[in-house]
Amino acid sequence: MVNIANGVYGGENNANITLDKSITINGESREGTILNGSGAFLIFMINTGQSVTIQNLTQNNGYAEAGGSIANNGTLTLIETTFTGNNVRGGSAIANGGNLTIISSSFTNNTAVKLNESVYGSGFIFNVGNLTLNNCYFTNNVGEVGSAIFNYADLSYKGISTIENCIFEYNSADYGGAIVNLGDLTLNNSNFSNNKALTGGAIFNQGNLLIKGTNFNQNSLNGKDFASGGAIYNLANLTVFNSTFDSNSAFMGGAISNDGNTTINSCQFINNIVNSTNSTIPCSGGAIYNSEGTLIVNSSKFTGNTAQSSFSDNLYFGGAISNMGDTLALRNCEFVNNVADSGGAISNSAYLIIKNCNFSGNTAISGTEDIAYDGGAISNYGTSNVYDSIFTDNSADMGGAISNWVDSTFFASGSTFKRNGANANGDVFYNEGKLRVNFCQIMENGMDGYYPEDIYNEGGSADARYNWWGSNQNPSDRVVNADVSSRMVLRLTPGSATINNGGISVLTADLLYDINGVYHDPNKGHVPDGIVVKFTSNLGTIGTTYVTTTNGVARSTLKGGSKAGTADVAASTGSQSIHKSVKIDLIPPKVTYTYPKKSATGVSRTKTIYLKFSENIKTGINWSKIVIKDKYGRTVNISKWISGNTLFLKTSSKRSSNSYYTVYIPSSAISDLAGNGLTPGYVIKFKTGRY
Repeated sequence: MVNIANGVYGGENNANITLDKSITINGESREGTILNGSGAFLIFMINTGQSVTIQNLTQNNGYAEAGGSIANNGTLTLIETTFTGNNVRGGSAIANGGNLTIISSSFTNNTAVKLNESVYGSGFIFNVGNLTLNNCYFTNNVGEVGSAIFNYADLSYKGISTIENCIFEYNSADYGGAIVNLGDLTLNNSNFSNNKALTGGAIFNQGNLLIKGTNFNQNSLNGKDFASGGAIYNLANLTVFNSTFDSNSAFMGGAISNDGNTTINSCQFINNIVNSTNSTIPCSGGAIYNSEGTLIVNSSKFTGNTAQSSFSDNLYFGGAISNMGDTLALRNCEFVNNVADSGGAISNSAYLIIKNCNFSGNTAISGTEDIAYDGGAISNYGTSNVYDSIFTDNSADMGGAISNWVDSTFFASGSTFKRNGANANGDVFYNEGKLRVNFCQIMENGMDGYYPEDIYNEGGSADARYNWWGSNQNPSDRVVNADVSSRMVLRLTPGSATINNGGISVLTADLLYDINGVYHDPNKGHVPDGIVVKFTSNLGTIGTTYVTTTNGVARSTLKGGSKAGTADVAASTGSQSIHKSVKIDLIPPKVTYTYPKKSATGVSRTKTIYLKFSENIKTGINWSKIVIKDKYGRTVNISKWISGNTLFLKTSSKRSSNSYYTVYIPSSAISDLAGNGLTPGYVIKFKTGRY
């Protein structure tokens, strides 16, 4: 170990030090032990195969064309070290071709500028080896290709970097205000704030970038027209987990611009914005701009993002996301209070698929009669497919929830559209292309002061069959040029039309049939789950009053009470109520007539025995105990059946002549349709005749 006392060490004798053996260099104090490159010298060169640890000191004022302070080809560990004021032309302050680990260190006010028109500054750390950073701080560094880190790769080299618990703030560059990645880079639990670049305010990625638990706040671009990616510009492969993008800004893609393959999971995008002082630039994607790549977003939330122009003749697109690329796929996401001129939440010009997402409070309203903004939630210029999603309280001039334009296709199924509104045309849908909306819930839409108009179709085709409109009434007065010839209707079916005291009738409310009586298999499409149905009755007890639909069905129960009568049972949802009657019967059935009569003689030996009751009957719990016995007490084989209010008993063989038989009908062997059992049992004794 070499211990260095406090002091400033500079000049030729303290620079261009080649370390050709393993060593630990330890400063007396981080603030007091200063290695000064004197503005013209490389401080350390670590050779291949050597293991070096440098800790507890400051390195500043280094200079070189590759490695302003350190050039490492071995294994180097930097601990609690400060790098400040290093100036590099056509290179980096640290050039790593080996294994470099940096822990609890800071990097401030370093500069990497171009040497000439073909040799550029390449970040404070240039890596083509293995780089690990933990608990480090980068601020006010300036570069051309990643002011803090340039993780490089080509056919000969591939930088592999892991960064954890680090802070990058107020760094700037032409590409990637903090980082440029061409290799493999993993970011964990770090923070990027107030970084700037011409493209990729915090990060420019052209390699494989994995980000977890990282915050991007107030990163931005430096004013170049059409510059993209306020926080991240991606040209290759980007995956992000559990991260937050807040108040980033750009011309295209306030937080992220994607020209590669990007997957985003469980992230938050808050108050990101696109804007420009150039009236000819159509800024897009308040949070994300997907230009030519594939973008997949899962379980993420977009809140308060903005793409709104201050120029009346130049529209901005996609308050949260603008998709111009190949595919945008969204699952389990939320879009809340985003704003744009076209597509308050999303503008799509390619292929869009949405599943299980919520859109609420998004807007596209101009505030002037001179121009109309469109698509409060989505403006579609391509192909969009939406499944099992919810659109509430969105608003626009045209298409409060959705606008679908010429030569575009929009399809929605199993989705809910409620309380959306437009002040010009189409509270829910404005359509000039091909619109198909089936098995959706469309209700309570409209804007105060305007006539309600759920669908406005202008020159396109609009198939709006098989939807639930909040009632069984025809919704034709709420649509313009749309096919609503078949609509789903609410039905109520009691499982039992008659029950007794304590008996149960299962009540089934469904939205599985259209107005023409055609059944629609829920496996092939059904109205959205979660529609609330209220069950009521004036007699008996309802099991669960409020039930939500699943696969188009909601079920509750009616339990009979001590009061007899006819219960008025109702199922209600939206403005529709369906009523059915269920009889609550407390009186058990009584025998009104028998053949043969009690104590009859000369009874036919072959004729079927029967008993008539006061009401229709069914088998009871003691059905198997109904028997006929001969005079010796032996059970006779019989067949038995019920038809309406009559029980029939037939012996399997001819009865003996001039012989006594007894019919035993135990208590509860039969019951009425309400379930009231025969009480008490009933016995018939008779004597056969000769024939």
